Amino acid sequence: MLRLPKFSARDARLLSAVARWLPFRVVSIAPSGDPYWPSCELRIAGESIDVRGAPTTRFDEAPRPLGAIEHALWALDVARACKAAGVAAEVWPRTEPVPPPQGAIAIELVVGGQTVVAYVPPHLPARAVPERVPAWAARWMVDATVVVARCALAPTTLRVRDLVTVERCHELEIFGGVVALSSTLTEVISGYVPRVALADDAQVEVSVALGAVKLPLRDVLALSPGQIVQLGRPLSGPFEVRVDGRFIGRGELVDVDGELAVRIVSLEE
Repeated sequence: MLRLPKFSARDARLLSAVARWLPFRVVSIAPSGDPYWPSCELRIAGESIDVRGAPTTRFDEAPRPLGAIEHALWALDVARACKAAGVAAEVWPRTEPVPPPQGAIAIELVVGGQTVVAYVPPHLPARAVPERVPAWAARWMVDATVVVARCALAPTTLRVRDLVTVERCHELEIFGGVVALSSTLTEVISGYVPRVALADDAQVEVSVALGAVKLPLRDVLALSPGQIVQLGRPLSGPFEVRVDGRFIGRGELVDVDGELAVRIVSLEE
């Protein structure tokens, strides 16, 4: 006869909520773990979770209560598991045994085949789950165009040495939208904003860009105000000239009676 794990409706809801927060396999509501197990503090989205692991051979041979080194090794194991699961978290080792947080719920987990007890705050299941970036997103590279100026222009034939007046901007163009950058093009100052097409169909958009940089998709999804972006190219140019996103040539930025303009230096054949 098939034997299935049994849970009350309350416990099932609790375990499902915890599974969305933690990057480990949730097993069941657990009895309290041994206070002398290796311990670390896992911080996710402002929440503090006490994670304790059952002793392994590495720790069993210690003829004394676990010290700072053993707790640090355990914290390293937990940090690796979080990284592999794409969970943004901080992991801090304990320097000495501490009692479980008052009112915390003990949850039994499995990390790499090892039994783990996590003490989660009682209000955790009611909180919104933080976004989780999958590990494969670190391997998928995305082209992001660094735009320094734009303008709307009536369709025309551009020639070498033409001057086109443009408006200064500092943006990272990704997936048809933009992320605003500081004037030094190094710091993110706004979230992602989708771009809309020009209202006038009789105009095309001319943009001046430093070129495209390759960023891991994980970094793109994590872009937020205050973050530093390394572009890996000089801010002085050379600059690319694009029409409706299509590269047509290169140019240089110049001042024309106090207004920013781009002078066409070369055009694609």
